[in-house]
Amino acid sequence: MKVPILTPVLVSLTLLLTAPAGAQDYRIDLTRSVDWSNWTLDIGVVLNLASAGLKMPAGRSQAEEVADMEFPRLAQPHLFALPVDSSTTVESTMRSGILSIGAIASVAIGAKRSAAWLSPDLKELTTGYRIRILDLVSQLVRHQNAAEAPRTLEPRPSRPYSGILIYASEELPLHGTRTVTRAEPCFFPKVWDSEMNLIYEKNMVEPGIARSRGIVRYGSSMEEESYEELIGTDPLRILARSFFGIRPTDPIIDRDDALKIISSPENRALLKEGRVVIVIQEKALELLQ
Repeated sequence: MKVPILTPVLVSLTLLLTAPAGAQDYRIDLTRSVDWSNWTLDIGVVLNLASAGLKMPAGRSQAEEVADMEFPRLAQPHLFALPVDSSTTVESTMRSGILSIGAIASVAIGAKRSAAWLSPDLKELTTGYRIRILDLVSQLVRHQNAAEAPRTLEPRPSRPYSGILIYASEELPLHGTRTVTRAEPCFFPKVWDSEMNLIYEKNMVEPGIARSRGIVRYGSSMEEESYEELIGTDPLRILARSFFGIRPTDPIIDRDDALKIISSPENRALLKEGRVVIVIQEKALELLQ
């Protein structure tokens, strides 16, 4: 799938980390970028070498050890901020006992580290880490069997499609308010129809599929070939009409479009298989608040 090239979002965050007694404090800055189309969170740890009492070249390996040691704690607030759904974050799932702090820490510890590099003046060392957001998603999929997709007493003629493609890149009304807003990504968006019937949510997806690749794929490209692997060459194309939720994560679609999905067993199977793409603004693919 073609994905946009994302520029790291510089986070204005400087931390003075308390070192063991007798040692110096570390001055560390962070850079961060998130790519929802690939479900990754990239964090760069920028260590001021002087603050750690390190000098080049001998201190380089020690600096990398410091970055590795501190990274799980530094990553914690960014993992906490990830939105699970329209009203829930990773942090709130931890506070409610759904996820443990150990489970969240294990995701940070499992980050892939890129090669470290020195600044031109040799005063800072940057080490990059990539976290798979899907490692958190998989821990929040708890159902054992996919729930039945909704059915209707008023079926409409509908042919089988190869997938479901929801265009939600425009600013649209937020249901129940006078606000116009853009879509935001999350782990488990829901899809509603214009009569506020729930059409799609995570428990309708086979749990193995939900764990391995999530329940939707996000993208910003209008080129449908970008999503053919998931939704094929003949998807049902739907324009979102508005959004719903405390965060605007859930697209609302016309009832007629919803009936095209739920009137057909083949199209209800698309929900079970998670063959859903939501196209949102490119800036939203980097969103992490």
